[in-house]
Amino acid sequence: MEGLKKSHQGLVHDKARHEASHKSLSERVDYLEEVTQHLAEQQRRENSEAKAKLEHLQGRLAQYEQHMPSIAEMQRALTGLASDKATTETHHSTLRERVDF
Repeated sequence: MEGLKKSHQGLVHDKARHEASHKSLSERVDYLEEVTQHLAEQQRRENSEAKAKLEHLQGRLAQYEQHMPSIAEMQRALTGLASDKATTETHHSTLRERVDF
């Protein structure tokens, strides 16, 4: 009978240890679900912020592209002015040479 009591106590102890392990496993799963949810929320937030920044940059790029023809026209005008200035300076130097001569 004594052996049966020891065996029963062993089974009760094993059952308690198994239940503690099972509870621990359940707690671990709950923790992993919380972490996963937190990371998913964080990822959604970061994606939303990145999308907003990208839309802002696309708007700025669209504004820049609207002004590209004007900028190109100004660059051509500036090149023309630089050429005119060089021609005028050449003309002035020849005029000085004539006066000094």
